[in-house]
Amino acid sequence: MVRRELRAGARRFGFYGSCMAIGIAVVVCLHSLREAVNEAVDLRSKELLGADLRLESRDPFGPEVLAAVGPLEARALQAPTRVTRLGSMALAERSGRSRLVDLLAIDGEYPIYGEVWTEPRDRWAEFGAEPGRVFVDSTLLLQLDIAVGDRLRLGSESFEILAAVKKAPGRFGLQAEVAPRVFLMKSDLDRTGLVVEGSMVAHLRYLKLPGEIVDPWLEQHENTLEEARVRFQTVGGYQEDMSEAFGNLTRYLGLVGLAALVLGSIGVAAGVRVFVREKLDAVALLRSIGASPGDVVAIYTGLAICLGLAAGTLGILLCLPLIAMLPSLLGDLLPVEVRLGVGPRAIATGLGLSVWATLLCAMGPVLDLARVAPLRALRRDFDELRPRGNRGRVAVIAIVAISVLVASIWQAGSLRIGVFFAVGLVATVGTLAVAALALIRLLRRHPPKIFAYWARQGIANLFRPRNHTLPTTIAIGFALFVVATVHAVQRNVLEEMAADSRPDRPNFVLFDVQRDQVEGVQALLAEHGAGITDQAPLISARLSAIDGVSRGDFLADEELSRELRWGLQREYRLTYSDTLRESEELVAGRWWAPGEVKGESPPYPVSLERDLANSLGVRVGGRLRWRIQGVEVETRVASLRQVDWGRMATNFFVVFPSAALEQAPQSTVLLAHLAEEAARAEMQRDLVGRFPNVSALDATLILRSLDTMLVQIGIAIRLLSLFTLGTGIAILIAASIAARTERAREALLLRVLGASRPVLRRIVATEAVVLAGLAAAVGGLLSAIAAWAVVVFVFEMDFAPPILDLFGLASATFVVTALFGGIGGATGAAESPQAALRREAG
Repeated sequence: MVRRELRAGARRFGFYGSCMAIGIAVVVCLHSLREAVNEAVDLRSKELLGADLRLESRDPFGPEVLAAVGPLEARALQAPTRVTRLGSMALAERSGRSRLVDLLAIDGEYPIYGEVWTEPRDRWAEFGAEPGRVFVDSTLLLQLDIAVGDRLRLGSESFEILAAVKKAPGRFGLQAEVAPRVFLMKSDLDRTGLVVEGSMVAHLRYLKLPGEIVDPWLEQHENTLEEARVRFQTVGGYQEDMSEAFGNLTRYLGLVGLAALVLGSIGVAAGVRVFVREKLDAVALLRSIGASPGDVVAIYTGLAICLGLAAGTLGILLCLPLIAMLPSLLGDLLPVEVRLGVGPRAIATGLGLSVWATLLCAMGPVLDLARVAPLRALRRDFDELRPRGNRGRVAVIAIVAISVLVASIWQAGSLRIGVFFAVGLVATVGTLAVAALALIRLLRRHPPKIFAYWARQGIANLFRPRNHTLPTTIAIGFALFVVATVHAVQRNVLEEMAADSRPDRPNFVLFDVQRDQVEGVQALLAEHGAGITDQAPLISARLSAIDGVSRGDFLADEELSRELRWGLQREYRLTYSDTLRESEELVAGRWWAPGEVKGESPPYPVSLERDLANSLGVRVGGRLRWRIQGVEVETRVASLRQVDWGRMATNFFVVFPSAALEQAPQSTVLLAHLAEEAARAEMQRDLVGRFPNVSALDATLILRSLDTMLVQIGIAIRLLSLFTLGTGIAILIAASIAARTERAREALLLRVLGASRPVLRRIVATEAVVLAGLAAAVGGLLSAIAAWAVVVFVFEMDFAPPILDLFGLASATFVVTALFGGIGGATGAAESPQAALRREAG
């Protein structure tokens, strides 16, 4: 029976399956991509990290750390590699261009694992052979318009570029765009004069160790490392970090595929319901010759399983071109090079999801078939199918809801995000459903009597028995909702970052300015016509205690919250000021007056950023003890501030009064505005010559990098969103095919009554146009509301709706839906009444 049904309805089942296959393709594709990345990270994690254990500190290792590390180094498989890392300006002597670079001064073998790919090839073997030579990231050659063999000035020294580095451990993608790496010998760094008191320098140590000793050593010395502010990274931790970072992106993209799958399921459910209506007589005949309700359930459940397997197989085939496209779209966001393919786990996931979704769609209608009485074979015109009781209906809805919730949590990888997504999905679908039902009720109660007959008939078709208004509106409207929401959010985020609402908005940052260099740097900026918009001193510090409880006591608690642990372990950049900045707003407590606080009277009042205070669990009046350059300083929380982090300004978590920290070792950061890019380049060139230790970052580079990243993600999301739109179109076509028999009978009746073919086509076109208009209008409106909520509450930005873009997307959706709906629904208009009557009689 299953085979006969499949042969008879192959074309119809093919369209039903296509509705679901698109969502399956997206889910399988992203699972395959995530598996490929995880596999590559697992295989190459040592190469990516460059060691078995990496230790990193802002300060040189102290006696306690050296005492702990010494025995470990004695058991190492080779001598440790020491790297000094800092940001600095680099000047290309031939082109005259300069930019911020990431200096890595290496003492020892690097990398311990893996290799460095260079151009010309195999040049890395010459690293360290002679002083005065550097290796640079290949992107730096393009940015500075130089080539291998040219000279690069770092601080007071000039270096020959020996080779371009194409690949090396530690970084990937957009990181190199902001600060390309320059590799040099540690002895060469000492001659540049770049490292001075107050410089932001990182000290790294790479160790090659027997695998079994790393975790026990960390467990024994973790508290010592934390107290000394030494961060550590193991191969296992690096694997988790890399996999999780990319996994988050693919999981969020996968939610779009899950949405397409849910929409496809709605289309399948609507089609199955029509199919069941057509099979009532056949099932009654089966029951009359001895088939039991269980036999009926088995037959049509088997049919649903076959449909699910077919949809899953089609989805897997569709994912092959998609999986070939995604890596090029994501590009720099991929942490490693991957070998792509659809693995057994992804195939099993796709088939399992497809079969389960099909069974959920068919569950209610199949149970209805099981309740068909044998007597219906004799009383087909009088015996209507009795609706299920409330208990059965509630059970079906509950199973579907739980399945959507579980699938959302599984795909998102987070209980909170999964629940929010499921609730948002239900809310959006529910709103579209309510809009469709409201339109049907409105048109039924208040039909447009002044319209022509064909228009009235087309509108009436929207609420005829067994119509597809509801599933089609949901599918098309939701597809537009996803595409338009992503586009509107992306436009707002990019415009907020790139907007230059103030004529003097800072567009470059100077940091590592020492106390005795501030006046000279200010004079240099004035010479080039740059306006200083903000400046602030920077003092490095760590928290030692909160309300009398030491940092060590807090960290010893294994159940310590993630936010509090972050607040205790991070290194703070403190500043001092006697006035609030434009980007700050006092929300609790009192700000000190200038001259009110004396340097010799601790505890000093401090002002905390509001979210930091919440993370630390302190309020106004709370006590904090800081360790600043080895000195313990007691403070009292005098006020809380709300900080506009989106504003280009010197924003800080913690602010001291001026008298408290004026004499502390410090550097200064300056923000300035210089409109012309050429003028900024000339200023940076002079800065390198006169103040080689001062680094300058052109903020436009960050904006460009973020723009590139968001565009890549946006393209990937929009591509997947178009698959959602494709699901909606497939549902529209499937609905037209499912209603083909009924439409043919309606067309026959109208033809017999004298309707011409043009009239029939106008009726179908009217139905398609109204349906498309409803879906486009509601989907577009919902997308604007959703984009507003995301921009305002998630990104905390002002929302500017891209009205023209949203109108264009809604119009395109309207045209496509009306076109496909009109073509798909025109069945029967071309057939003559005589041929249709003979077909019905035969």
